[in-house]
Amino acid sequence: MKSSRKIIFSQEENQRVKVGIIGEGRIAESLKEKLIGQNCQVISTALFSGELSNCSYIFQLDDFASIPKINKLAVQKNIKLLVVLPEAGVDLEELKKSELAKILIIGEERRWEGEKLIGTILWAMFSKSAGKLINFSRQKVEVKTRVKPKRKISFKFRIPSQTKYLVIGLLILSPAILTILNLWQAGLNLKNFEKYMVGGRWNEAKEVIGGARRNMRLNDMVFSLVAGVTPFGGGMINSWESLGVVMEKSISVGEGILEAKEIVSREKEMFGSGDAAMDPAAIERLNRILSQINGDTASIEREIPKVEIPFFPKEEMLEKIRSNKEKLELVNNLLPIVSRVIKDEKAYKLLVLFQNNTELRPTGGFIGSYGLVNIKEGRIASFKIYDVYGADGQLRAHVDPPLAIREYMSQPNWFLRDSNFDPDFSVSGQQAEWFLEKETGERVDGVIGVNLTLLREILRSLGPIYLPDYKENITADNLFIKATVYVQKGFFPGSSAKGDFLGSLANALYFSLGSLNFNQWYGLGGAIGAGLEEKNILLFFHDEELQAMVEERGWGGRMLDINCPIENCFADYIAINEANLGVNKANMYIVRKVEVVKNFAAGGGIDSIISINYRNDSPMEVFPAGTYKNYLRFFLPREAVVSSIKYDGREIERIDRNDYGKDKTEVGVWVEIPPLASKQVVIEYTLPAITGNKFSYQLFYQKQAGERDTETDLQFGFPTNWKVRSRNFSAKREGDGYKYNTDALVDRVFIWDVDN
Repeated sequence: MKSSRKIIFSQEENQRVKVGIIGEGRIAESLKEKLIGQNCQVISTALFSGELSNCSYIFQLDDFASIPKINKLAVQKNIKLLVVLPEAGVDLEELKKSELAKILIIGEERRWEGEKLIGTILWAMFSKSAGKLINFSRQKVEVKTRVKPKRKISFKFRIPSQTKYLVIGLLILSPAILTILNLWQAGLNLKNFEKYMVGGRWNEAKEVIGGARRNMRLNDMVFSLVAGVTPFGGGMINSWESLGVVMEKSISVGEGILEAKEIVSREKEMFGSGDAAMDPAAIERLNRILSQINGDTASIEREIPKVEIPFFPKEEMLEKIRSNKEKLELVNNLLPIVSRVIKDEKAYKLLVLFQNNTELRPTGGFIGSYGLVNIKEGRIASFKIYDVYGADGQLRAHVDPPLAIREYMSQPNWFLRDSNFDPDFSVSGQQAEWFLEKETGERVDGVIGVNLTLLREILRSLGPIYLPDYKENITADNLFIKATVYVQKGFFPGSSAKGDFLGSLANALYFSLGSLNFNQWYGLGGAIGAGLEEKNILLFFHDEELQAMVEERGWGGRMLDINCPIENCFADYIAINEANLGVNKANMYIVRKVEVVKNFAAGGGIDSIISINYRNDSPMEVFPAGTYKNYLRFFLPREAVVSSIKYDGREIERIDRNDYGKDKTEVGVWVEIPPLASKQVVIEYTLPAITGNKFSYQLFYQKQAGERDTETDLQFGFPTNWKVRSRNFSAKREGDGYKYNTDALVDRVFIWDVDN
C-alpha cells in the first residue's frame, strides 16, 4: 500500500466525481488537496450538511454524533461512506449493517506520517480488498526511513570491553533520557501555561503551549527508538506511552482553550452595544471546541491511572481534571440551546421571573419582579425589568387562587406574583404567561425562572458589582440582605422599588460582561451551568424542538414521571415541596434536615418514614425574619397509604390529599415554626409489597427548586436473609440496614439490587 496510489474511478465517475469531506484540521485539508489533485470535485464542511447528498463518496472525519443521519443519506442516495475514527468509542452497529459504509480506526494521529495516513484513508475507501472494519488503533505503524549502505572498514582495532559496554549503554539510554527530558520540559511548559492563563497573560500562555507542542513532536521522533532498545520491561514502556498521551491531550486542551478565548474575546464585544450581535457560527465553533476539550479530558482521565512512574502527581492531576470536567460538560450542554435561539430567524420574546428564594415558593421563590427580553437575529434587542405589583394592579378580572393561598394567606384573588404555585415549572410557567397577557397584553415565546441564589453565585464568580444609583458594592455575601433592604425600603404596591434595585443590578451585570476576561467568562459559564443543574434556573419554551433539548438535559423543572429504566424494577419517589406564605424572608434563617427511613418487610410492603427537622434562627418577629408559615407538601407514589402525619409529636388534624399527575399523590399540611424554635414534621406511609425473588429497587428523590443545600439522611432496612447490593452509591452498614448521608443540592437516585 503506497500513499501515492492512483484512485481509479469508473468511466461515468471520472467526469469530475463529487467527494464530500466532513471535518476540519490537518487530515481534512491534506485529504482535500489529494482528492483535488485526482480531478475530484470536493465539498468540504465542518458539520453534516444537506449539500453532501450529491456526492458519490463521503469521508467522515468529525461530527460523529451525526453518523445516523449520514448513514441514512448514504443508503438513500447510494453514496459510499468511510468513517475515520481515532478510536472505537462510537456506536457502529448501524454502519456495520450498511453495505455502503466502511469503518477505519486509525488510533493516535501522531503515530502516522501525514502521507502514509492519507494513503491509508484512500486505500480503505477505494480498494476492493479493504474489509468492512479496518482497525489500526493497536497496530504499530511502521515509518520507513532511508537506509544508507554500510561501508566496509578496511582496518581493525580492539575496544576495551568496559568502554564498549559504556558506549552501548549510552547508545541505549540516550533516547530514553531525551524522552524523559522532553516530557519534563513539556510538563513545565504546561504548568507555566496554567499559571499564565489564570493570570490572564495570554501571549505568554500561547508561547509556552507552542513550546510544549514542539517538545512533544521531538518526543514522538525518539520514542520509537526507546521502545525498540530499552532494557526495561513492557510495563515501563506502556507507562511512558500513557504519559505521552496525557501530555499530548493536555496540550490539545490548552490549544482549545486559547482558541475558545479568541472566540469569546470577539463575541463579548456585543455586550453593551445595541447594534452588535452574536455570530451563530462562532457559537457552534465554540461548542465544537468544548466538545473536543471534553473528549481530550476524558482521554487524560483514562490514561493517568496507567502511568506508573515515580513522582508523577497522579492524584493531583485526577482531582484537577474531575473538578473542571463537570463544569465543561455543563457549558457544552448549554451552548446548543443558545446557538438555536440566536440563529433562529424569528424573534424571541422571553418572560424572566425573578424568584426570591429567601421567600421559598414551589418553583423557587416569590416573584417580586419580572423581566422581558427580546432577542432578534442573535442580538439582545431589549431587556427591561418591572415590578410585579405594577402588572398585578392592571388585572381587571377575578381569578380564584389555589386553596392554600386563599385560606392560609386570606387572599381571595390570584395574581402573577403567586402564579408559580404548581411545583412543575412547565405548568407554573404557562400560568405566569397567562397572567402576564391578561394584565399587560404581552405575549411571550417562553419563560425563564431565575432564583436569587443564581445572582449570588454569579457575583461569587465575577466579584463585586458597583451600583451607582445606590452607591453600593453588591457582593455574593451581602446580596440577600441588600436586596431585602432596598426592595422593602419605602415600598408600596405599585412602586418601582423592586424593579429599580434588581433592574440596576441586572443592567450592571449585563454591561460588565463586555469587560470580563476569559477566566471570568469561564467562571460565569460554570455558575450558570451549576444554576441549571441545581434548579436555580428553569426553562420553558413553546418551540418544541428547543424544549426537547431542555428536557433532555433536565433543565425544565418538571415533576418527573415515576418510572425505572431497569428491567424488573420497583420505582419509588419522594418530592418535598414548601411554600412560604408568611410574607417574610424567613427562609434566610431556616435550617432544615431530612431523614428518610425505608424498611422492607419479607413478603410485605415498604414501611416509610420521612422526618423533617426545622430550626428557625430568626432573632425576632420583625421583617425580614419571623415565623416560618409553611404550606408543606409531600409528593409520593399513587399507591402510598398514609397512616400518620405529626407536627412536634402531635397528629395534624387537617391533611389535604389530592391526586397529582398520572402517578402521584399530593399530601399537604400547614405548619408554623416560630423564631428561635426547632420543630419536627413526620409522615408515615406504606407502599405495596414487591413480588418476585430477584428485583431492583429505585428511589428517586426530587429536589425542590430554590431550596438550599439540605442535609439528607436515607436509611434502608432489609430482612436478614436478603442479599442486597447498592448499585450507584456507597452505603454505610448500620445494624441490619444501610445508611446514606447526602444532600438535596440536586435530584438523587438510589438503586438497590435484591435477591431474596
